[in-house]
Amino acid sequence: MRPAGRISAVNCYLDIIDDGVGAEVLAAVEADRPRILKLLSATLADEAEDPRQTWQLTVVLVDEATCDAIHRQHFGITGSTDVMSFPDGSVNPENGARLVGDVVVCPAVALASTGAASISEQRARDEVLLYILHGCLHCLGFDDVEEDDRQAMWDRQRELLAPWGIDVRDE
Repeated sequence: MRPAGRISAVNCYLDIIDDGVGAEVLAAVEADRPRILKLLSATLADEAEDPRQTWQLTVVLVDEATCDAIHRQHFGITGSTDVMSFPDGSVNPENGARLVGDVVVCPAVALASTGAASISEQRARDEVLLYILHGCLHCLGFDDVEEDDRQAMWDRQRELLAPWGIDVRDE
């Protein structure tokens, strides 16, 4: 990984897919697309060997039932979770972009993890943004199983989200 800031931005394609969350949640995430792209661009810039590199990430927003089914199918674990990552690394033949992977986010679980009875729309957007970033970092090789790795990953998330005033709590 390159030190933060060596490349300020890269081109990034972002596909957002609704798989059961509904129009309201999809609209909220789509409204946040510019901020998501800026964050992903800054994150991916550190990984680019070539500043002209173009990247592509797919974010799939799922409901709890769909999340549970994917979790069981791919990880053998019953129950829904906040985010799952499926790294790729290949190149899209249509546009030449490096495929980061697929990030599956379950907004209902992500929002429930805040522990708050109710949260503002902005806090909800920030929380979904955190989990998109978390999934992207997993696709890029970050892990949070071992304590040292977990700390490095959460420190990186704090660093990347600080410019947006998002306070990242440890999970």
